[in-house]
Amino acid sequence: MGIVREEEDAADMEPLSITVNMLFGREDAELAKLTKDVFGYGRGTRLDLPEQNVHSLVYDGPADWFSGTESGYAVSVIPVRDAHQGEPARIDSYAADGTHLGGLTGTSTDVGNGTEGGFIEVSFEEVLSMFWRFPRDSLSGSTDMTFDAVGRSGVAVNRVVRFMDTLPRAQRLRLTLSGKSVSAALPQGADLRAADPKLSEYAEDLSVIEKLGDVTFAFPQELPEAAERIWTRIARMLLEGKCALIPNYSSMKATLSGSMDEGLMVLLDAGGAILNRSVSGEKVQASTCWTIQS
Repeated sequence: MGIVREEEDAADMEPLSITVNMLFGREDAELAKLTKDVFGYGRGTRLDLPEQNVHSLVYDGPADWFSGTESGYAVSVIPVRDAHQGEPARIDSYAADGTHLGGLTGTSTDVGNGTEGGFIEVSFEEVLSMFWRFPRDSLSGSTDMTFDAVGRSGVAVNRVVRFMDTLPRAQRLRLTLSGKSVSAALPQGADLRAADPKLSEYAEDLSVIEKLGDVTFAFPQELPEAAERIWTRIARMLLEGKCALIPNYSSMKATLSGSMDEGLMVLLDAGGAILNRSVSGEKVQASTCWTIQS
């Protein structure tokens, strides 16, 4: 159905409205939530309401050609791109005493307005997505977060994880878009950590390797097993110029050259572990090895 106005004052002289009466059961909880976001806050996500969830369509307008009630229809809401999409955005977290804990820069991906208020959706490093709702006549809002690191770089994931690690200590978030800022209070006692410490440590190790090695990795779908995470930490430490123990090795074979030097004397006197810095196949001087006191 297409409706085109013929007069400039048509909206005032003959206003038209369509009311969708819906029915949702317990099994429709996710659909009901999405419906509220689309109609109530103008979220720019396609919404498909099956016929069983549409009780009736009520048309309000001139009785001779528009008004009436119909049923037996499915309803689809197709979003239209908003002019504010793609604008720079920033999120900051604050403690109860106002101390700034952390921040992230991102880009708005969806902005809208509905019957209950407005909303802003922002993507940070394409890892963290935040959906903000702002009820009418309110200076603060609420927010939902979605974390998805798969395929993103270690640097990007580490930035997001470091910010999310501030959330358990935060009481308030502030979102800034187009020079305007709004706040959202965080629920007390909520578990807002991105993941367990293993994820934070692995993301940081990958981030350092990417920066020092001038490389980029795609974050895996599942967190690697402990052995792989250990080797990742070893690679990081070597790139940082630090010594690292080799896992699962407690001994090594070597052929002495017949000469004695200071490094070999330290090894024989003090004991400990030998960490070889040389490439396989090259001759190794004891003085080029580290010893760790046992």
